[in-house]
Amino acid sequence: MTSFLDEQGLTEVLTAALADSPKPARLVAVLDRQPNVSSSTFESEIVTCRMDNGVELKLLCKYGQFWRSNARDHQSWGHRRGATYEADVYRRVLEPLNAEVPRCFGVHQDSRTGTSCLFLEYLEGAKRPENIEDLAKAATWLGRFHSRAKAFAGTEKASFLTRYDRAYYAGWAQRTSQFAEPFRERYDWVPGVCERFSELGAPLLESQSTVIHGEYYRNNLLMHLGSLYAVDWESCAVGAGEVDLAMLVDGCPQEEIDELVCLYCRERREGSAEQGFAERLALAKVYVHFRWLGDQLDWTPFEAWRFDALRVDGEHAGLLA
Repeated sequence: MTSFLDEQGLTEVLTAALADSPKPARLVAVLDRQPNVSSSTFESEIVTCRMDNGVELKLLCKYGQFWRSNARDHQSWGHRRGATYEADVYRRVLEPLNAEVPRCFGVHQDSRTGTSCLFLEYLEGAKRPENIEDLAKAATWLGRFHSRAKAFAGTEKASFLTRYDRAYYAGWAQRTSQFAEPFRERYDWVPGVCERFSELGAPLLESQSTVIHGEYYRNNLLMHLGSLYAVDWESCAVGAGEVDLAMLVDGCPQEEIDELVCLYCRERREGSAEQGFAERLALAKVYVHFRWLGDQLDWTPFEAWRFDALRVDGEHAGLLA
């Protein structure tokens, strides 16, 4: 593994981060460093520290770069915002909302090298959701979080968050239409779906907003000691809660989708009786396909299976002529 920080550098930035954390602690020594085998977009490592009270603390250190030649690719048209933004989400959104997430101890950013490191609580033995029971907990967690965060989304405290407005949703439809051009002969209906989504779907999705995770897929969820934790919050935004739900059920059999939607609605309180919920969920499923088909031109061929799913979900959403 190649870390951006050597032993001395890691000790220095960890000392500063822990001292500035909401519950300050004093670092005495770094005892051990192990690569995180579950790293995804960027490298990460598990660091064991000894604190001045004698307690050993395990941290997940996520490394990244906040500027680089392909930063725009990683940001994915403003969808991802990086380590500093994620640290702000933990401190300014998730902590005030008492969300069940790993504790954030701080972030280090080096303007000379363009590198960053986010320090999070390491959940020993945590696993990805493995069965419908785990997904049920994820749906329940999500409904409760969206209900709790709805009022917060309209306050000044949430003003720094990305906003899923009409232009944002329509932009993904336009990108999908553009990237689908090489597949036009087989999927000639795609531009029409994209256009109707921009005209009709985007305003409806914008009409009901809360704080959302933005990438509430199973690989961003952890089961730890029977509880569910959502991780990787750099795509957190103010948007339609149905977007997170659509991501959770993406690829699930219909029977499981029905069960998860029911659990979500029960916790969200307004539930399926909320005006427009079913329509927004159908549109959110379409958006999820746009999110991947319109991400990067080079990636679209690898996500081509989504065109068939887009046709089905687009028809359910009333977007096919």
